[in-house]
Amino acid sequence: MMISDEQVRRVAECLKADRASGAVPAPHTRPDPSLVAGIVDMLRDVPELRPDRMEHARQMIDGNMPDSGALASKLVGRVLSDSLR
Repeated sequence: MMISDEQVRRVAECLKADRASGAVPAPHTRPDPSLVAGIVDMLRDVPELRPDRMEHARQMIDGNMPDSGALASKLVGRVLSDSLR
């Protein structure tokens, strides 16, 4: 999923508010082993390469590549968004 600039802005605001309030993240707990086993089983059925995504990537390579600033902005936005999980 691609994250919009507005979503990145909201994430940054949440992180800033959490830091200002001194909020402490919840401790990580281990997931239920049966849940993990089920996820692993499901992932075994997923192909390593998806032909539809490969074709999309080929078409993008043949077209104009995004500028490095836009790419960096999206990467930073993803990192910020993922930090809320």
